[in-house]
Amino acid sequence: MIAYPGRILAIDYGTQRVGVATSDPTQMIAQGITTLENDKDLIDKLCKVVRDQNAVRVVVGMPYSADGAKGPKAQDS
Repeated sequence: MIAYPGRILAIDYGTQRVGVATSDPTQMIAQGITTLENDKDLIDKLCKVVRDQNAVRVVVGMPYSADGAKGPKAQDS
């Protein structure tokens, strides 16, 4: 059973671009929906995507390196 029915929005945060994916309403299948420029308006753009997709949850990916260690972006302060 799904605790909060609805779409999950996933964010793949990058220095220059931010990838965004969303699940279907049953939270079984996800697909990429857009790539956003990482600029001063990023938060506003992400908020718009959350509203437009009626997301009930937002998750942010942890950038790991190929060896399984946290990658450089994960170590940024």
